[in-house]
Amino acid sequence: MRVAIFTGLYRYPASMEEPVVAGSLVGPFYLSRGLVKLGSDVHVFSPGTSEDEAYSTFDGVKIHRYIPTKLRSLPGFLVSDFERYKLFLKENRNGRFEIIQTQSPFFFELSHAKRNKLPIVFTDHGSPINCLIDLPPSWLGVVRKMTTRFFSQPLYEFTCRNAEKIVLISKELFRNSEKELGFKVSNEKLELIHNGVDTNHFSPREVGDLRNKIEYNENILVYVGRISHEKGIHNVLKILPKILDYHSSTTFLIVGAPISSFKNYIEILRKLIEKEKIQKHVIFHLNVPEEDLPKFYSLGDVQLVPSINYDPFPNAIFEGMACGLPVISTDFEPRREIITNNETGFLFPEGDSVELKNCILSALSDKRRLKKMGKNSRKIMMEKYDITLTAKKYLKLYKDLVEAI
Repeated sequence: MRVAIFTGLYRYPASMEEPVVAGSLVGPFYLSRGLVKLGSDVHVFSPGTSEDEAYSTFDGVKIHRYIPTKLRSLPGFLVSDFERYKLFLKENRNGRFEIIQTQSPFFFELSHAKRNKLPIVFTDHGSPINCLIDLPPSWLGVVRKMTTRFFSQPLYEFTCRNAEKIVLISKELFRNSEKELGFKVSNEKLELIHNGVDTNHFSPREVGDLRNKIEYNENILVYVGRISHEKGIHNVLKILPKILDYHSSTTFLIVGAPISSFKNYIEILRKLIEKEKIQKHVIFHLNVPEEDLPKFYSLGDVQLVPSINYDPFPNAIFEGMACGLPVISTDFEPRREIITNNETGFLFPEGDSVELKNCILSALSDKRRLKKMGKNSRKIMMEKYDITLTAKKYLKLYKDLVEAI
């Protein structure tokens, strides 16, 4: 199967020595490699910089890069898409591709796809309107609301209506697709395929020496992901002093990539750390290479995913569980499909700091139980959510669409 994958706004890494900077990029990054292992010819179209090679390969994935042009007269995503469109036309002039897989809204490619009978599969990451919840009351918040309502949301709806298939990543999202998408779509157009995780890469690692270098290492709480307000990291910092009252040798490890639009959030976190006087108990590790992430997961006793904005299925949950970690997570319904209280982790109500504290204290009170829960987590990931299983489902979907033409 000859597959073209569009990654959207974020740059596809050239090697495992680079970080994967956003959750919406993790999916195509591992899916593309999984499809290659199944024998597909996979071409990724990704934004790049002037320092990148225009064409390169990585683990069998062929990477084509374009440099988004910045024109003030057009919204950034439209300009970026136009540059991608020109590159895609060049690469597909001899009908190289059989299907388009996109993780982000598209516009310019549609007429070419329809003319050449190229099915389009769109993996949904949520309506842009859902991202407007809890925006700070500022002029930047107003601008973001305006651009979302008049540009991002219409483009998102355009993509959903014109794609042959929309992939949803959880049963709950599938059942409530109208709420998730923001408009009604027939069930025949929807496909349920969960996220997958590379359980060979994300696996428990021996990190004894690294752990011994951490001063307060009896208990290590780990957060991995984007460092932004809706991820709820500040709520953990606010209750950390109360955790230390019971478990004084505890460290909170924050591992992630700060996105430019959220650069002020790290400063907010640092000021909060000073205010709570917990400097010795919080460690930041920023822009960690993808190849090193399993070590940081393996350093932890438990993973924290305390999102405060609707965030159905962060890839970090799959990665942490594959590394043998139990998860303490906000209780969003899609997460109940993989996190079971007292079996693979603990769920607490969104924004409830008291229950978050109680979950952490309960977890740290019994290390033997934590280890058993961690083994349960990895078992589930290997049996149901390995990336090879996910890639096989996508490949079947692609073949069915191509055969139906």
